[in-house]
Amino acid sequence: EATSQELAHDRLRSWGMNTIGGFSDEDVYLQARTPYTIVLYPTNPSLINGLGTFPDYFDPQYRGNVVSRIREEAGKSLGDPWLLGYFVHNELPWTRSSSENIDVGLAALAAPPTQHAKVAFQQQLIVTYGGITALNAAWQTGYSSWADFLQRQDVVPDAGRAGGDLRAFDIRYAEQYFDTTRSALAEAAPQHLYLGARFTNGVRTAVAEAAASRVDV
Repeated sequence: EATSQELAHDRLRSWGMNTIGGFSDEDVYLQARTPYTIVLYPTNPSLINGLGTFPDYFDPQYRGNVVSRIREEAGKSLGDPWLLGYFVHNELPWTRSSSENIDVGLAALAAPPTQHAKVAFQQQLIVTYGGITALNAAWQTGYSSWADFLQRQDVVPDAGRAGGDLRAFDIRYAEQYFDTTRSALAEAAPQHLYLGARFTNGVRTAVAEAAASRVDV
């Protein structure tokens, strides 16, 4: 007698469906009968300023977490020719239109000096302005040095003056996420496609553009 798992494949075919989607039962999709995709959730690294909306993808731990999660699929989906590819994450809050394109930069500014994202933002601004005096002139802030930039957590610059730099960091944050995730997949699962992060239909333009040249589908 056919099991419920076997019937699932037969029913999909009878309905004209040729792929098992993410969030399905591995007892079904690992039967080597129908192509499938799955969604992976690597352990988040540190959070920017402790905010759950913004994992710190500049944290070197993130890449290792992705590799570790993929390797947990050894003996299951990893290397399975029926697997089309991996999604990594699903409908992340910072990818949605409800997240403003200056938010991650403001979160980084309020973070402690050891936050990897804050250091990355500092380095971006050093490239843009050179000296702290030029940044202060542009933002109308009072940092005494680049070291002071890292230490201070109370500065909220005028969005009109700092908006361009905040938006540039938003783009860099998205690029860091997709670059790092793609690199981890290339190492641990080179035979499978990188299917992206499963956006909602409200994905922000900068995020979609960052993904477009980095994910396989």
